[in-house]
Amino acid sequence: MLEQCVRDAITFTGTISTFSSEIDRIVTGNHLTFRYMLVTALLAKATNVEANPLSLQAGAGIDGAYDARSLCHKVIVPNQGRLLRYALGNSNEPFLNKPARFPSIDPANAVRRGHDAKLLRTLHALLSHVKASSEARDALVYCIQALWARQDQTRGELRLATAGATGNRHRVARYLEALVSRSELGETSVLSCGIVLHLLSKVLGNSWDIVVHPVNISGASSLQVGDIDVRVGETLAMAVEVKDKPYLASDLAHATAKARVAGASTSLFVLGRRASRIDGASPPAAIPRPGDSEAFVVELDALVGSIMPFVDPRIELSDVCALSVRIVEGMRVRDETLRHVLAVMREFGTG
Repeated sequence: MLEQCVRDAITFTGTISTFSSEIDRIVTGNHLTFRYMLVTALLAKATNVEANPLSLQAGAGIDGAYDARSLCHKVIVPNQGRLLRYALGNSNEPFLNKPARFPSIDPANAVRRGHDAKLLRTLHALLSHVKASSEARDALVYCIQALWARQDQTRGELRLATAGATGNRHRVARYLEALVSRSELGETSVLSCGIVLHLLSKVLGNSWDIVVHPVNISGASSLQVGDIDVRVGETLAMAVEVKDKPYLASDLAHATAKARVAGASTSLFVLGRRASRIDGASPPAAIPRPGDSEAFVVELDALVGSIMPFVDPRIELSDVCALSVRIVEGMRVRDETLRHVLAVMREFGTG
């Protein structure tokens, strides 16, 4: 059913739904969990007319109750890239967030006041009126189109901001500082580190293939070793783990061991501004062996400071911003992170 609705969304452009205004409010809202809840509910109703779209758990105690988390996890999450172009977000467990951790969708559910409460009321009102499978299917097709339109708009805004960004090497350094002024669950530090590694590759004249992976997505790629993997041809040259929160010595040991098992010649453990050791123990002493990877621990600010003096002074900030766009698209960052990156780009387009 999901695949057919996606095909309809591609074929029948300009689809109209009775619930268009409500869907638009949820799709353009700031909370991705409500988007996953909406798509899951519409898919359930479109597939089975007996399904109650207000249900979140099979034991909800309402007619037509079903397990929305299972449906989302088994059907939507595995296909959100191939079918939905990651327009829903990058969550692999969206129903673990608070708005979805109730038996059913009810305005009385304890969510954050303000915007979240308004989205919950909108979602409840919409789904309460979806009675037929045909209505749910039309609404799902419109929802998919709305998700894609939102995604295209955001990408357009990023590219406009990129074109407007001006400045040279010093403004690039300030831009990187502004990116990490907010952690955004560690995504900005990974983004900034990815940019710096690209700059370092140019300084060294290396043909590195630098892959910046999505943050906090388990199993995002079967080839993933670190948060950032640097390859030369088929060889893993460097595995980079980035921490922007308190960490344990075991985190460092685990990252180093994982890099060694994967055959990386270098393991880099990068500490963001909010990273700190929360245990007093030292990492287990490594016994050098042939083929072991060399492990280095470095602060992100120090990494930036050590590389920027060697970057071509004629570098254009607009090129770095364009690189940022490519990286955040590959990382599939959260909405909040995307808005922060866009705000920083716009800030550096004014001077």
